[in-house]
Amino acid sequence: TALQLFPSERYLLYSAAIAALDVGDTTSAALWLEDAVKVAPKHWQARTRLAKVEAWRGDTTRARRILDDGLQLDPGQRTWRAMREQLGR
Repeated sequence: TALQLFPSERYLLYSAAIAALDVGDTTSAALWLEDAVKVAPKHWQARTRLAKVEAWRGDTTRARRILDDGLQLDPGQRTWRAMREQLGR
């Protein structure tokens, strides 16, 4: 598969995660999104989606950490800041 050939391609990882979400597979989606964020920490779509997946799965502590890490890299990222405020402490 393309992911086997290009395991560090952030857009392939993100696309695989979205496909997994489309069929309700949040476990695989989270793994691919984590890989995408590792490869490209400022990939706003991957980090945003990963935080949402973790919040949907009930791990709001992890979702907050994902957003906090992103805001350290890009303090002006408004989407992450708004999501972080919604999640509270």
